[in-house]
Amino acid sequence: WFIGSGFITGLLTFFNFAMIPLIALFGFYTLLHCLLNEKDGRRSLRVGGFFTVGLVLIWLLFGIWTKSLPFAMLSTAFEQHLDLERGFLAGLWMHSWEWALLSGLPFVALWLLVIFKRQEGDDVLPQALLLTVIALLLSNSARGETGRIWLFLTPFAMLCAGQMMRKWEYWSFDWLSPMIVQAILLLALASTWNVMEAADIRPRPEAPEIHENVTPQSAYFEAGFTLTGWNATYEDGSIILNLNWQSARQMTTAYYFAALPVAPDGSTAEPVVWQPQETRYPTTCWLPDSTIGDTIRIPLPDNAAEGDWYISLTAFADVDNPLATVAITDLSASLGTEDRQIGLGPIIVEN
Repeated sequence: WFIGSGFITGLLTFFNFAMIPLIALFGFYTLLHCLLNEKDGRRSLRVGGFFTVGLVLIWLLFGIWTKSLPFAMLSTAFEQHLDLERGFLAGLWMHSWEWALLSGLPFVALWLLVIFKRQEGDDVLPQALLLTVIALLLSNSARGETGRIWLFLTPFAMLCAGQMMRKWEYWSFDWLSPMIVQAILLLALASTWNVMEAADIRPRPEAPEIHENVTPQSAYFEAGFTLTGWNATYEDGSIILNLNWQSARQMTTAYYFAALPVAPDGSTAEPVVWQPQETRYPTTCWLPDSTIGDTIRIPLPDNAAEGDWYISLTAFADVDNPLATVAITDLSASLGTEDRQIGLGPIIVEN
């Protein structure tokens, strides 16, 4: 059974490395139970040994199958998640408070209270959970959002709260009481937490208005949108390019666009890569059969040659692979020619 317990715990770590503290919780529980209730510290070592066999077994099988080491995966995770500007002392309070607040202050309070009411033979889960939380805080491994990431600890806190309720036999105390208190707290949080002001959560913007007095165009991009018109002017060393689009379907990819300026002699200037409306209205926001206007400023080199300039316009999905462009069919041509770019021009440049 101990080997099986370790095996199941190992499986949980495949869901998220945040489950690793469960190992500490089980270890503290076994040690305290053997020392305080069984008075046998050596038994905890035997249990821990069998548990470790099961825990290592699942990762050993995974390593043999994939020929990859778990330490390499853990190192990669640490590289992505161990940078934090918050001070250590501030984290001690913020991480513990957020977890307690979102797990349920009534249950957390009852859990801490039962620690001081312990009697001979009582279950040691409350003490083990406290040691686990302290170890997590002192390790400074929490990056934030502990109310969500430490959620797997919440059921253990509720079990501890249940122990406290059993001790209060002189008071009719059931689960309904703390649940009512927690519901009031959640309603208060929900009504005052201004989530929409979070940096990465924004309401859907209004569709940008289309431009007037444009040159008609009918260039269909196979991603699901059509360039229906454009115009361009030269101002202060840059070409101001206005584009009108029509979306044919709902897209799940935020496509990038690139505009490559081509000088009268055929040479090219620095291209400009962008997403519509400075990323405020990407193609994933384009509804089927909607029309969208966009404007982009394309800087030209100093002392740009006078004459007719052209713009080579492309679209692609991966900003790290801009050469994988979307196929374009120029429907305005007599035979509907297909290419990977559409040429716009001429645009008169005069210094």
